[in-house]
Amino acid sequence: MNDLTGKKVYILIENDKELDQGEDLITVEAFSSMIKAKEALNSNFNEVITALNEKGKTINFIQNEDYFADVETDDNRWHWEIQSPTIQ
Repeated sequence: MNDLTGKKVYILIENDKELDQGEDLITVEAFSSMIKAKEALNSNFNEVITALNEKGKTINFIQNEDYFADVETDDNRWHWEIQSPTIQ
């Protein structure tokens, strides 16, 4: 097995917060490249936006940058963030 010490991983963290119920659902995915992590971030972001639009929900806040994105409605908040730690 190859030694992974010193290698970078790209971690996409998604926090889906139910504002009206006070619950958080946190999902973590790991990728071998920043490109794949960014693709997953944009895919998840677009999936949420599409679902909200189909349901006729009002989006109060929306932001999509290179390494993070946020969406907020009256009862939900989503935050995605890419982190890139080095394996110790």
